[in-house]
Amino acid sequence: MELKLSLEELEEARNKILSSMAAKEFSPTGFATFYERLHGNKLPRYALDEWIIPIFEAKKIDKGKEIFSFRGSWKTTTVSVTFTAFFIGHHPELANLIICSSGSNANIITGAIKNIIEYTDAWKATFPDVVPDKKRGWGEDGYEVMRTDMSYEDWRGLNTHRKDPTLLGLGVESKTLIGKHPEGILLMDDILDEDNTVSVRQMTAIATKVTSTILPFIVRDDTKEQKLVTWPIVIGTPWQEDDVYQDIKDTGRFDFSSVPIMKKCLEGEGIYIEYGKLEPGWYKLTEPNRFSIESIEYFYDTSGHKEFMRMYMLDVYVKVEGDGLAFHTYPHDKIDFSWPMVCGVDYMSLMKDKKVDLKNRAYYAQAYLFKMPDGRAVLGDGWFGRPSQMEAEDRLKQARAFPGHRFTVFESDGKGEEALQLFLRNPETKLVPMETHGKGKPERLEKQLGPWLENGRILISDGDTPFLEFTKKCLNKYPRWFKDPIDALYWAMMGMPEVLVLEKLKEGLPLTKKKEEKLTSPWESVGSN
Repeated sequence: MELKLSLEELEEARNKILSSMAAKEFSPTGFATFYERLHGNKLPRYALDEWIIPIFEAKKIDKGKEIFSFRGSWKTTTVSVTFTAFFIGHHPELANLIICSSGSNANIITGAIKNIIEYTDAWKATFPDVVPDKKRGWGEDGYEVMRTDMSYEDWRGLNTHRKDPTLLGLGVESKTLIGKHPEGILLMDDILDEDNTVSVRQMTAIATKVTSTILPFIVRDDTKEQKLVTWPIVIGTPWQEDDVYQDIKDTGRFDFSSVPIMKKCLEGEGIYIEYGKLEPGWYKLTEPNRFSIESIEYFYDTSGHKEFMRMYMLDVYVKVEGDGLAFHTYPHDKIDFSWPMVCGVDYMSLMKDKKVDLKNRAYYAQAYLFKMPDGRAVLGDGWFGRPSQMEAEDRLKQARAFPGHRFTVFESDGKGEEALQLFLRNPETKLVPMETHGKGKPERLEKQLGPWLENGRILISDGDTPFLEFTKKCLNKYPRWFKDPIDALYWAMMGMPEVLVLEKLKEGLPLTKKKEEKLTSPWESVGSN
């Protein structure tokens, strides 16, 4: 039977053949073709120009590639996952190592690469002769591939020099890192996160691990034209102006690219933006189809100025007076709600003031602060509203539902003293009254609570509950907006004084006294529970 194809079908078949041929070329163009076949959409232009082409160009001059890019730019999907898979397809005989802030994050990336190799049609069409070697290893301890266009004995013979698996993912603090020699890709993806950036000691430890242990993994061969054998790649978002990413840049061994969500441009060449505390002017959006001005304004409102400048504009040097209270977030799915908890309450008059518009009246707020196993504390959730007296009493009773509830701290000054007598009708709420001792909100929230938020001893859950979203907005807009949930957090903090102690560094200048004095918290007199 003669098979007749339409012109459209012939054109489609031709394009598939050409696409397959292009994807098999180890080049930026080949990668862009593979990316489109795999994901069903074109590689973003900025990703090609600022990431992929520079990765190839840096390798030609014996340099690694360091990339900063805005949150949501698909840098992990594009570089860590898709480019690493593409590289393995072309160089299956080499070992590749992915390093993240934690082993679980690294396993997410290696798992995504594993799925591409094992299950996708794009892989099978582009690299039909590279398949999983499940006998050698196909799990989180290491993934192995093999070539099927030669005998297995010959394939293993090509790999006698290699002791590391084709693909392995590890956390930056993993002891298993010692002794690795990736001759393929050595990729560090977001090695900093909420957990390892909360103190100078932790930041220093990560920087030391990277510079003294990980960067020496890079393999060189001075007998080759390109002396750098390994492909070192670092991608992430800056955290502080002197973090480990700056240390990597300072080595002079990495080419650097920064891709913010938008860049300043000449008048008329982009969009004029005047919003919040952003510098008014003309900006060119990096990917306007996906991140429009409306999206950027949303990110700005939900992040606050400082975090927007860090996560989306990649600027950690911004200093703005009066711009909210700085804080660090903590993943909500890592919070154990059975941890010890103190509830803090910011009381409001439950009698409606006829002279004050309802929308401008203060809120009643109660904050749930959980003590973490490592000694820090995280605001896990809470409640705010304008309840009646009975509703407020019910809310206090609900706080007792948490297994680790210790007690509830209640401000007993002013109107709070009178209200406290009403709430004490319910002894099961375990109320502990505390006084302000004449300290106003600026003293309490800025000078006492503020530093503990900024240094990360007290964290804010990144969850999206109404209370958490409201609290983060209040923190970002302080002192220009409602302060009630911040005050509730303050009182919860005062009920957990053992958290408010900074760890003493082991290394330091010699003491002038013969005997070291014990470091104590300025809140020690409050009591410990």
